[in-house]
Amino acid sequence: MLFRSIITDLRMPNASGREFYEALQRDRPELIKRIVFSTGDTVRDDTLEFLEAQGRPCLQKPFSLVELRQVLCQLTS
Repeated sequence: MLFRSIITDLRMPNASGREFYEALQRDRPELIKRIVFSTGDTVRDDTLEFLEAQGRPCLQKPFSLVELRQVLCQLTS
């Protein structure tokens, strides 16, 4: 099975996953359904609200290959 997904961290050095998502939504909206967020931080209220509003999966780091595979399978179903 071939997975085509975009996994992005919510916190990155020069931009946030939220900024990346918003740019992708503006410039390439067809790719939004491929987004999976990842974070190693405790999810703050505003971040949790953002994730819930977008309805995209979020993997809590560190995540296992089993967890990754489950999320990717959900995206394809």
